[in-house]
Amino acid sequence: MLFIQDYLPPSKFQTISLVGGAWTLFMEVIWYVIFAALFAWQLNKKYNGIMIAANLALLAFTLATVYMGSKLPAGRVLMVFCCFTGLYIFRYFSRDISTKHFTWMMLLTCINVYSTLYVGFGIFHNPGYSIICIFNSYTAAFLLFWLFYATQNVNLPVIQPILNFLGKISYSLYLVHGLVIHLLTGNIEKSTTSTLLAIILSTAAGYLFYNGIEKHAMRIGKKIIKSMQAKTNSSHTPPVPMVTEAVATVEHKKQLSQ
Repeated sequence: MLFIQDYLPPSKFQTISLVGGAWTLFMEVIWYVIFAALFAWQLNKKYNGIMIAANLALLAFTLATVYMGSKLPAGRVLMVFCCFTGLYIFRYFSRDISTKHFTWMMLLTCINVYSTLYVGFGIFHNPGYSIICIFNSYTAAFLLFWLFYATQNVNLPVIQPILNFLGKISYSLYLVHGLVIHLLTGNIEKSTTSTLLAIILSTAAGYLFYNGIEKHAMRIGKKIIKSMQAKTNSSHTPPVPMVTEAVATVEHKKQLSQ
């Protein structure tokens, strides 16, 4: 969770992660911890305040990167920041935030995000990606996210089943797509055809993984939760004979008073 592997000597530790892509799961864990803390401190309903604080934190991070003159993990920080943005958009569509506040906050957020991207991937150039590639990926992701929310109440008979299917297998797809791409990269040259092939094979592998492993694991998890809830409920419920005896005592007293 603390990304200690990034600070280990590359000459001694040949890889930054024993499981490729595992760091993205820890990004989710970090968000879950922050989200739980907001509830614990009863700040979860202060939507505008949370988003302002997140924007200020991102701005401070960007200014620190420029001031220190060294590349800090902008991509990872932005991923956590985007979790705050997603929560804010969700609250807007839940009618918890006014359109005026939402519009100004999204304008501020976009300026902040693209400024951080420019500093993190433009000023401190990453040989693996161009700044245009980074801008395009964030723009496409944001527009898709917005599109899905904006059309959630629209009847789309052709697209909706596809989106439901991808949503159902999304976690399994996430877990297997890296392996599929890795296998293809070592055997097929990069092209439009290989990209389409990677999408098709990743989706098929994700579907098999979901039906073979994830679905059964979720079923077992639900059984465990139900069993735990049943034990909890039984421990808080007085024994039936005691309840019956108490009711009988009350009725007897009523009869005596009459």
